[in-house]
Amino acid sequence: MKEQPFFRFQSIKKEIFFIVNDSVFKYSPHKHQLPVNPEKVGRLLYRDAPENKIMEKIGEKKFIDNVKKIEDKYLHILSPAAFARNIAIDHFKSLFYPFFQSDSPIKRAVSQWKKTALFILTLGSEPESSVESCLQRGDLTDALFLDAIASSLAEQLADEIQNRWESENPLDDMDSPGNTHEPDSLHNTPGSDPPGLMGNKPVHLSPPPPFKTVRYSPGYCGWDLACQEILFGYMADLSLPVSLTSGGMMYPRKSISGVMVWEKTHPVINLTASCRFCPHPCPKRR
Repeated sequence: MKEQPFFRFQSIKKEIFFIVNDSVFKYSPHKHQLPVNPEKVGRLLYRDAPENKIMEKIGEKKFIDNVKKIEDKYLHILSPAAFARNIAIDHFKSLFYPFFQSDSPIKRAVSQWKKTALFILTLGSEPESSVESCLQRGDLTDALFLDAIASSLAEQLADEIQNRWESENPLDDMDSPGNTHEPDSLHNTPGSDPPGLMGNKPVHLSPPPPFKTVRYSPGYCGWDLACQEILFGYMADLSLPVSLTSGGMMYPRKSISGVMVWEKTHPVINLTASCRFCPHPCPKRR
C-alpha cells in the first residue's frame, strides 16, 4: 500500500500552493518566487571555463543585462509543479534495489539513511517551447540564457521542496546513530593535507549536525533510468503534469525526479554518503 503523499506543490492560475495533509497554503507570486541566481546560471553557461573566467563573465554588464532580459520576458510563463510522497526505507529497497548497479555508491549510501521521500517536479513545458521559438527566429543568445536559467530554476525548486520536506519531516532523534559503518579510510585525520581537504576530499571546518537532508536522482551514480516507471507508478494518483519517454526521460524537459533523504553525515569529510563511497573524484561530487 502506498504511503499518503506528504505534500503537493503546484501553480494554479499563477498562484502557488503547497498542499500538506489536505491543508492548502497559498503564496501569491509577488511574495513567493523562484529568484534567478546569476552565479548558478553562469556556472551552467561557462561550465568548462576556469573559475576566474566564470566569475569574470558573471560580473560583466552584458551578462547581467541578458539575465534581466530573460527574467522580464519569459519567467512569467513558468508553471512550476512539485509532488512528494514519503516512502519507508525498506519499501524503497524492495522497489529500487533491482535498478542499482552492484557497485552503485547510492546503493551503498542507503545504509546511512533514516527517512526518505520520492519527488517529481517540473517548470512546465513553456521553457523548452520558448527556447525552440528563439532558435527558429535565430535568437541564439536568448535561447542559451533561457535554457540555462530554466535549468537553474528547476534545481532551485528542488532545493525549496527539499527544505520544505526537511522542516515538515524532522527526525525523531537526531542523535540516533543508525547504521554508520563506513570504510576505515574515511576516518583518517587530515594530517598534513591542505586546510579544508583530506586526501583531496573537502572536510568540515566545524562539527556538522549528525544528519542532513540530501537528494539523489535516477540516471546518476549507477541508478538506472529504467526505475522511472516504478517511481512514477508510486506517484501515479497525484495527477502529475510530467510524462516519461520509453527511455525513462521526462517531459517537460525541465523536470527532476528522485529521492530526498535524511542522511548520516561524516564527522570529518564534507560530502554526501554517495560521494564518500565513490572512488571517482568527479567534479560533480558534493
